[in-house]
Amino acid sequence: VTGNGGGAIVIDWNNSNKYYLNISDANSYTVTFTDPILSDGSKNFSANLILLIEHSDTGDVSLPASLKWQSGIVPILTNTADRFDILYIYYYNGAYYATINKNLY
Repeated sequence: VTGNGGGAIVIDWNNSNKYYLNISDANSYTVTFTDPILSDGSKNFSANLILLIEHSDTGDVSLPASLKWQSGIVPILTNTADRFDILYIYYYNGAYYATINKNLY
């Protein structure tokens, strides 16, 4: 997925468990999730997703407020060109738990 022009970016957990997002301008983006659902409609299971955010420019990325972070501290994502953030997100029974490696180059 390439972010260019700002706006919403939808991550559909039903399509893949690995996503690459390239922020190629200085606009702001908001990431939302489509919840993973089993074929029987159940959401009571676990799933993993890796989201790599590459910053080709200085655009900002906002993540869903529903993400639960270690110690409840929401990290500030990198917005420096030529840097990466890698998020590891675990879905369990309707909740999202996240960790991050940030400002990589």
